[in-house]
Amino acid sequence: MVAGIVLGPVWALVVAAASLASLGGIFWLDVQGLLPPSLAPGTKGNLYSAVAIPIVASAVLFFALVRDLEQLAAASAKLAEERLAERQRADLRATLFGAISEVGRFALETRDMSKLAKVAASRLEAAMPGSRVRVVLAPNRGSDLARVAGTDGVRDLDPRTERALAALVGASPGMVTWPPDLIRALFGVEADRPLPGLAAPILLSREPVGFVVGLPPEDPTCVPVVAPGTPLIADLLAAAYARSEAEYRMMQAQKLEVVGRLAGGVAHDFNNLLTAMRALVDDLHADVAGRRHGEETVALLESAIDRGALVAGQLLAVSKRPRGVSGPCDVARALRGVQPLLERLMPDECRLVLAVADEALWADVDIASLEQLMLNLVVNAVEAMPSGGTVTVTAEGVDGGIDVRVQDTGTGMDERVRARIFDPFFTTKADGTGLGMAVVRDITRRYGALVDVDSKPGEGTTITLRFRARSPSDQDDSIGESSRPDASTFEGLEVLLVEDNELVRVGVERMLVGMGCSVEAVGDGQQALSRLEAGASYDLLVTDLHMPGMSGESLAGHPVVRDRVRGVLIASGDRAPSKHVTAGKRVEFVEKPFDRRTLASAIRRVVGGPVHG
Repeated sequence: MVAGIVLGPVWALVVAAASLASLGGIFWLDVQGLLPPSLAPGTKGNLYSAVAIPIVASAVLFFALVRDLEQLAAASAKLAEERLAERQRADLRATLFGAISEVGRFALETRDMSKLAKVAASRLEAAMPGSRVRVVLAPNRGSDLARVAGTDGVRDLDPRTERALAALVGASPGMVTWPPDLIRALFGVEADRPLPGLAAPILLSREPVGFVVGLPPEDPTCVPVVAPGTPLIADLLAAAYARSEAEYRMMQAQKLEVVGRLAGGVAHDFNNLLTAMRALVDDLHADVAGRRHGEETVALLESAIDRGALVAGQLLAVSKRPRGVSGPCDVARALRGVQPLLERLMPDECRLVLAVADEALWADVDIASLEQLMLNLVVNAVEAMPSGGTVTVTAEGVDGGIDVRVQDTGTGMDERVRARIFDPFFTTKADGTGLGMAVVRDITRRYGALVDVDSKPGEGTTITLRFRARSPSDQDDSIGESSRPDASTFEGLEVLLVEDNELVRVGVERMLVGMGCSVEAVGDGQQALSRLEAGASYDLLVTDLHMPGMSGESLAGHPVVRDRVRGVLIASGDRAPSKHVTAGKRVEFVEKPFDRRTLASAIRRVVGGPVHG
């Protein structure tokens, strides 16, 4: 085809030349008078026309073929340009994916997300000449502010810029239009008008934890090539972020396991001390009755013991050891029962308001866990009101569930703090443990309950716990009725007390004697068995769970105990005894630290009367 187009003008010129020569020859013959005289004038004109027509046709063909040749040359030049551009795009694509691969290799070597973000932005920008790329990381455990990484290093990002960026990009990658203020904040470039750009969120569990943002090269043909690089880098960073979070959680879990083992032992010893203190404080009540200063002192001691019990409960929650009985309870009754304890936690400038329904609200949570939840939430609420305020506790049945709500009028929380309140050891207080809300989360998870946190800076905080509604059982009802009963006396009740801690033994013995019991106290299980094997019998055996030589569980299950003791009460400050031990009606568990009322309630459940209120 190309040969035809090129040779066409040549043949046209040959034909035109031949025709022109013929025309010239005829004209010369005509001038010389050499044409036959017999030719008519019309015939001579036809002869001239016959020779001129090929000349005109050849000229038209020549110019047409020349035009086609020019078009062919233009098409060839355009094709060459396209092939060159395609090679350039292929080179750019290869460079881009090479940079992404390099970032991927670096991601396997580092655990520093800030350093990885800087390398990713630098490599991507180097692979796309004329572009600007930045990686934005949302606030996390290492920083309270978002960070932006690029060729100029890593710097903090203003929270307002972070919010504007999140609102503009959303949760899907694509083209965006950067306003001048974001261009200045992200890329450090002054712009007098909005500019097109690229953005992709770094998603972790479908939630953005950062963004890859860019100003593409000015050449618009490069944009389709470089556009896929942004989400690819975002996905790579998301994978690195997920790995980093998983490793962090694993390390935290290992730390918590170690801390938990230590915490269980510490809580056990601590609860023993608190039990002795509570027993002695109960003993002081009669001595200080009517003496204002003495009563105030005892009240302060009780408040300190309650705070200590709260800390011990948090340690036990960290240690993951089961506490108390499990099963439904009447939330309304339990909250009214724990109200005096909560009121003792209130400083003078704070007030507690309890608003619960008169009818029973049975929920899938045990009393001990509910009390622990209330203690943690109320203490947090009080600490959020340094200038005083009101803590309101409510409970109601809603849509097949039971909602327990704790509301304060304190300082409130911003979104950043609210997102981390359930992290173990996270605290905004200089002397905080960071365990309170982590314990709340663990307990509610155990019962399949939901936790909702509603808080804004300066507007206080409302925390709602939603438990599954349950129907009461006979066992549950007995537990509910025994919640914080009046102290009772047990005249003539023969009690064998077994406790290896001398302070606890003395304190509990005083409690029992104060309730009219006749008490024989020993320091270990072997001494108790010696008394029983010698022929002694008792109405009640009160024993510690953890003792050297023989545990309270082993002692409670011994045949001589079953023969010579009416009932057994096992006490512990860190865990409940095995279920097979407490399965019978004659064995009960009481959690340390306990006061006289709690002890009296447990005794009544085990042996019944004689009881005189």
